[in-house]
Amino acid sequence: MDRQHTTMKIAKSHVGWARLCAHASSTRRAMPRLLNLSLNLSLSLLLGLQASTAQAQALPAAKPSAADVLQSYKSGSRTCVNDNLPPANLPEAPQWTPDLSCAISVPELQKMSSNPDLTMLDLRSKEAFQAWHINGALNVTLADLHAKPYWRNKQVVLIGNGKLEREWYGTCSHLKKIGYSKVKVLRGGMPAWLGQQGPVLGRVTERVPQMLRVNAAEFWQESRDSDQLLLLSPTQKALHQELPQATILPQDSPDAILAVLARHRKQTKAAPLTGVLLVAPATISEEQITRIQKAIIPLPLLVYTDTRAAVQQQIALQKQMLAAQARGPRQLSCGS
Repeated sequence: MDRQHTTMKIAKSHVGWARLCAHASSTRRAMPRLLNLSLNLSLSLLLGLQASTAQAQALPAAKPSAADVLQSYKSGSRTCVNDNLPPANLPEAPQWTPDLSCAISVPELQKMSSNPDLTMLDLRSKEAFQAWHINGALNVTLADLHAKPYWRNKQVVLIGNGKLEREWYGTCSHLKKIGYSKVKVLRGGMPAWLGQQGPVLGRVTERVPQMLRVNAAEFWQESRDSDQLLLLSPTQKALHQELPQATILPQDSPDAILAVLARHRKQTKAAPLTGVLLVAPATISEEQITRIQKAIIPLPLLVYTDTRAAVQQQIALQKQMLAAQARGPRQLSCGS
């Protein structure tokens, strides 16, 4: 009985060993395939990681608000700095003197359409351009203007979104200095083009009067343009305290605005303007905005309808930001 039991155990062990050997043999045969599968999986994971990294790097960085910039100065860079060293002189953003002779009207641009050298450069965001644009226009950045020397002998027209156009007149001045022989700026940008029935490719989802409205931050930037005529509606005259350079209108009407413009031309000997910035009541209708816009052509129009408190808040924020920039970011002292 014991001998039979021992024989059965040996037999079972031989079967187990045979199975183990068979498994090992099949594993050896499958090893190249497993190795291949492992390499392919690793490669896929690596390529996926690289693709996601490239995609993240390709995304445009969000433009920080004034509040974000101020917060960054308050929080500091958390970098050790030697307090005994003098502060570094950081380069400032270029401030080019605006050349208002660069301005052209919508009819003037339309007359240029037969010129084979005409190159319309749309400086709006990529998303805005893809939604709608003038037929034949190119969507570019300021960096492109420096990198494309073959544009310098073309009839170049810069086209924006109708806001902060003083910057484009400064850009025009700079481009002339670096070799652009024929460069202009479309007054009022795309809102002016649409307001005068200029054709576009794509679907415009926003009405022109809506495009002409500015928020408090945009209004504060626009109000600093000394070449823009700033007008206050009678209901918004309290803002004269914050904006002493503004003219208070006797009434909200195109005729009243035209009268102020005529007086301004006489007093300044027809000095050019970048446009008209109107502080109007919140109740102003789109029809009223359209009538004013058409009355002052070729000058572009921008309209602010928010509260005085919003402007005061923006002014306070700008002052805080300038003070924070003057102090510089809070940094840890070495050894702390």
